Amino acid sequence: MGSGIYRCGKCGRKMYVCKPTAHVGRLGEPLDEYVETLVLGYLSDPETRRRLTVMLDGNTVDVDGLHTQRAAMQARLDDLAAMFADGAIDASQLRRGTSDLRTQLVGIDNTLGELSRRSPVAY
Repeated sequence: MGSGIYRCGKCGRKMYVCKPTAHVGRLGEPLDEYVETLVLGYLSDPETRRRLTVMLDGNTVDVDGLHTQRAAMQARLDDLAAMFADGAIDASQLRRGTSDLRTQLVGIDNTLGELSRRSPVAY
């Protein structure tokens, strides 16, 4: 992960082992794991996520809001199924409601998918 990115603190050369001077040497795997732990901890902090801007087609996107909308739509699908099971709605109402919600879910999933391809903070 850090190959070609990490640099010697003394001479600035790219490293796991600073060549030719051997100022510093590190085992790559443990160093990568340490850096990954720090970065994931930082990115999982809700305050950090709020401060990071995710853009799509020149517009700022509220990723947390999209996840919230998605969860609400999924809950509505579950409610529709329960209402059908209870006899509160008929099969045509269930089909129409399910179709509408799934269309909206596909739109949100497509947006989230595109965002995740463009930005590592859009998860």
